[in-house]
Amino acid sequence: MSLKFDGKTVDYFEKFPRHVERVGISLSGGADSALILYLLAKEIQDREQETRIYPIHGYDLSRKNVHSWEVAEAVIRTVKYDLRDWANIIKKPHIFAYDKTLPISKEDYHNANYEYMKRRYDLDFIIRGVTQGMPSDHRPLSKGDSSSSELSRLSKETWVLPFGDVDKKFIAHWYNELNLDRLLSMTSSCIADQTEPCEECWWCKEKYWAFGQYDAVG
Repeated sequence: MSLKFDGKTVDYFEKFPRHVERVGISLSGGADSALILYLLAKEIQDREQETRIYPIHGYDLSRKNVHSWEVAEAVIRTVKYDLRDWANIIKKPHIFAYDKTLPISKEDYHNANYEYMKRRYDLDFIIRGVTQGMPSDHRPLSKGDSSSSELSRLSKETWVLPFGDVDKKFIAHWYNELNLDRLLSMTSSCIADQTEPCEECWWCKEKYWAFGQYDAVG
């Protein structure tokens, strides 16, 4: 499937290489990576291709009131339900913990686990849901928990960024076009240590800017 909106085109999924046997997906539990999991799994199903998907999720131990791995697992269950007999193309997720209060950076934790998964399962590459940010007039002084910095230490051959040239309004458009309200309701963007969206962090503001709503609660 080729995705088009507002003068931008993402044709990665229809051009996904047929020779790839194992691919990782960095599954944060947010809307971007959830859509990637859905689109890639459906493309593989439609082709009856032998590719297997290995989700990878890291959660922050310093967030005592939030269990982000449960969000990632809910996203996986939702996509698997739509795949029916092809649900087994999505393998058991690799879930690891990190603690942002310690001297070791989040980036180091993630890179170590990405490299581990790439070696253990001989992954061809790892897909990430990195997108363009909001226009500057919507952006707070600090984005805070930036995902783009995590790309710096691994080789370019490791990463594929299908949404690297589009923003979250592009993502929101395709959730609507594909009637993926249920999948969207499973995702979570807020990084605050509370069960309801804080509506103040950069990620909450970006989601509202694109979707006109914050994370679903409950």
